[in-house]
Amino acid sequence: MEPSEKNKKRKCLIWCGIILILILVIVAVLLFLRFYLFRTKAPEISTNDVFLTDFASSRFSMTSLKITLRVVIGLRNPNYGGFEYRNTTTTVLYHGTEVGVAPMDAGTIAARSSATINTTVYIDTAKMTASNSFLMDRALGAIPLTTTTTLIGKANVFKVMKLHATVTTDCTVSIAISTATSTADCTSKVQL
Repeated sequence: MEPSEKNKKRKCLIWCGIILILILVIVAVLLFLRFYLFRTKAPEISTNDVFLTDFASSRFSMTSLKITLRVVIGLRNPNYGGFEYRNTTTTVLYHGTEVGVAPMDAGTIAARSSATINTTVYIDTAKMTASNSFLMDRALGAIPLTTTTTLIGKANVFKVMKLHATVTTDCTVSIAISTATSTADCTSKVQL
């Protein structure tokens, strides 16, 4: 072989090696970005509570009972893209019977930020007072309610990586009739 052909072959091998190293570096950087920096995470529930906003009743007749609840859910989006959730509802149950439903509009939580989602639920007290359990609850001085809210949505990172998530919040609410106050114990879970 002539020296010029040897040099050409050597230069070609060096350039192929440099290009291969560059490709490997680019692939390594992209894998790092995908799996460590831009990995899609589920939204986190930061706060959730149920507040009694209106309670009115007659001392002698509970048929004029009026109850309004405000359900508050705080979500934190840890992703580098937004979390979009669909229209949903908050359902209130009294001993397994649905006594209130309130819609929650669809929305988006911006990247790496928090949002508070709340709704007001007006309770159908006619269904409550018709229940066999109502007289016992009235005698005990507390009205037990259960609220359920389910947010279904997806986290998007650069509209390329998507993660579907369902956030469910269940609260057990006790309304003290004598003081017109409420206490709530809430649990939340995120399902991917």
